Amino acid sequence: TLALAFGRVFRPLDTVALRRDELSGRTGHVVFDVTDDAGTVHVHDAHGTLHRLRARTEHGRLESGRQIIVLGYDPERNLYQVDDAS
Repeated sequence: TLALAFGRVFRPLDTVALRRDELSGRTGHVVFDVTDDAGTVHVHDAHGTLHRLRARTEHGRLESGRQIIVLGYDPERNLYQVDDAS
């Protein structure tokens, strides 16, 4: 009962954890060239946390340093679909 009372008084802070699909629409940049079979990008979420994501594109090669936008997440392949942000 003491733990329940403390739990009500000292409620945990809201979490800033994101679902994987919540990064859709965010912009970032290519770290390692992104193609249809490989690539890595960095994206910041709304809280400023940096996420390093495995990414793929269907529109040719996106070279390191290029600005990208996250189009979606594929849970079966555990990959993010990205495209050129310009």
